[in-house]
Formats: sequence, C-alpha cells, structure tokens
Amino acid sequence: MENNILRLAARNLGFINRTKHKVFDKLVGKMGIHHSQHMTLMFIGRRGGINSQKEISEEFEISPAAVAVTLKKMEKGGYIERNADEQDGRFNRITVTEKGKSIIEQTRLCFDEADRKMFAGFTEEEMQDFVSLLERVKANIIKMDQETNGKDDVN
Repeated sequence: MENNILRLAARNLGFINRTKHKVFDKLVGKMGIHHSQHMTLMFIGRRGGINSQKEISEEFEISPAAVAVTLKKMEKGGYIERNADEQDGRFNRITVTEKGKSIIEQTRLCFDEADRKMFAGFTEEEMQDFVSLLERVKANIIKMDQETNGKDDVN
C-alpha cells in the first residue's frame, strides 16, 4: 500500500480523535464539571462505586495524589460520597451521589446525540463495515503496543 494513503488514514484518525475530544470536552464543560472530575465520575458510575483510590490511579495511570485532589473536589462539589468500607475500614467506599448521577445521565444523553450527529448519513451496513475496519486497526495497534512495550495484556 502506498505511504501517502497510509499517512492520510493515520492523520484522519488523529484529527477525528482530537476533534471529538475537543467537542466532548466543551459539552462536559457546559455541565459545570472539570474534565478530570467528569472522567472519574463516569468511571465510578460504571463500576457502581469503588473501594479504593488506587483503582482510579491505575485506570487513568495517574498518581494517587492527583486522584486524591480530584476526589476531594468532587466530594466538595457534591458529586461523590466517601464512606468507610464495611469489610475493611482502611478503605473508603466511593459512590456517586444523586447530583453525580444526574451528570452521568446528562452525559449519556449528550454523548448519544453527539454520536448520532458524528455518524449522520451513514447506513447501517456502512456502520457495520466501519466498525469492522476499526476493529482491525485496533487489533493492529494493540499488537504494536505489545511489541514495543513487551506487554501481553492491553485493553
């Protein structure tokens, strides 16, 4: 395959990813919550709560100190609660409050609408083909990551 077409495909994927993040960050900003807090809130919401800050630190590959600052702001903002874990008092069980659940629901509605707009005009068959092609690209990039990092397990 010609290098020009490969570069064009890679550039387009990068542009799409950057622009999607920029648009989604603006949508999240309108909800009154900071980007890192929003990502953390969505993670906690998906998990139905978590038992330790370490889970967040590992998920986002950030320092435990950064997680502590984010959680403190989220708790102060009323998005989460921290309560001593019933089985192990050394840990705080972190759960989403009603205010946080409202943000999660707004996010889902907002992102669903954004996804519909992003793929406007595509037929069902085109979308299935597109997803299939993206899965192949994903498999190739995972293989590249494993080869460069020597890792066997990449999500």
